[in-house]
Amino acid sequence: MHSDWPFADYPKERVDHSQDVVYLLDPEFRIIYCNPAWDTFAIQNKGYSARCQNVSGTDLFSYITEDLQPAYVSAFASARILGRCELRFECSSPSQYRHFRMRIRLLRQGYAVMNSLEVERRHDRETLQPDYSHFERGAITLCAGCRRTKNRYTPDRWDWVPYFLNDGFVSVAHRLCPACSVYYGAAVPSPEQRGKLAS
Repeated sequence: MHSDWPFADYPKERVDHSQDVVYLLDPEFRIIYCNPAWDTFAIQNKGYSARCQNVSGTDLFSYITEDLQPAYVSAFASARILGRCELRFECSSPSQYRHFRMRIRLLRQGYAVMNSLEVERRHDRETLQPDYSHFERGAITLCAGCRRTKNRYTPDRWDWVPYFLNDGFVSVAHRLCPACSVYYGAAVPSPEQRGKLAS
């Protein structure tokens, strides 16, 4: 056991050797450590700023869009009561449909979060090119769940436009499409609700 390792009930060797993308949180949901699989996934997906050295010490919820926070608050609340919880989510690339299983485990010193890739295949979605129907006041609205783009001309229509997932210069507002709103559900937690979960 590493003398400076804060998670006595979750050995560092176990974290580092896992093929899952694993990160460890303190009780206030600050990211304390990410395993090598985390950095590999970040680099493969051009998320260089998301490498462990850059996110350590930061608040997990600062990376989770407001519409998705209720699902995470609920999952961590369940883990705190039951000792563990699972949540499935999509994290697709422009070319690959990817579905993950997130397992949260309560530790004496915080939480361990393990993300396992369950499905990876080429998209079978209809692919559209970006056009004016996807922009409103110079920005697009991207679903934080399935990563489709809102079509402003047709109510409740969200298009698969992979171009936007690669363009870092487009202004983006994150929301949930109707289908993902149903899947993730719940209302946005107040700061007081989050505070109670961390206490």
